[in-house]
Amino acid sequence: MYDDPSVSIIIPTLNSAATIGLCLDAISNLDYPGGRLRVIVVDHGSQDDTEEIVLSRGGEFHPNPQAVS
Repeated sequence: MYDDPSVSIIIPTLNSAATIGLCLDAISNLDYPGGRLRVIVVDHGSQDDTEEIVLSRGGEFHPNPQAVS
């Protein structure tokens, strides 16, 4: 038997307070070992409650306000 591989889910976001909670809840309901799953939210400078929602659901929040061309 083998161990489940570690998986990182990276979610880019901007002002997604209305939807990010639903997304993170869906990920937490996956049938995958919690210790092997990492959720990283990369934020582009949100002005709403996105950060608070991510942190309250155990996600990693990484602000990255730099414009992407």
